[in-house]
Amino acid sequence: MPKQTPMSSYEQLAAEVSNDSSFYQVPKEMALKAIHARLTAADWALWTYVQVFDPHGDRMKQLPEIAKIAQTIGVSERQIQRSLAKLKQLELYDWEPVVIRGQNLAGKKAKELTKQKREAKSSDESKTTKLSQPGQSCRNQDKVVTTRTKLSQPGQSCQDRAPKPPSDNDSGSPQT
Repeated sequence: MPKQTPMSSYEQLAAEVSNDSSFYQVPKEMALKAIHARLTAADWALWTYVQVFDPHGDRMKQLPEIAKIAQTIGVSERQIQRSLAKLKQLELYDWEPVVIRGQNLAGKKAKELTKQKREAKSSDESKTTKLSQPGQSCRNQDKVVTTRTKLSQPGQSCQDRAPKPPSDNDSGSPQT
């Protein structure tokens, strides 16, 4: 069964819909069009609501958010969307979305997957690669990969060796 929202009281509705007249007319041809279209109760409630909210139809007026309209007339938000589309198709009421909100579901899914991978990785107790053996952090003892950067000195990455002292050369200003 569709989700329905509790309906606003008559006093709440009267306070929300403030206009300059307490009377509005529906042209005969519009009423006949609505009857012929076999509008549902939700369609009728929405059409009546928007007519009371905008009795003259002389310009576009800002309506409350769909959630607020749904609460006011006591139907689901999805039903409001369907009814608005139907009223527009029948040319009984025209509307346009002014504010649009969105959520990137692909980005959300990617973020969730990244989080799951991070959690799985942190739960893995092995922090070393399967190729590393104890004591292989020293370049001279590494039997798998021997690498050397221009910045490292021989034996500098070994924990049991003292670093090589800096050279005695002065780092004065270069001469041109």
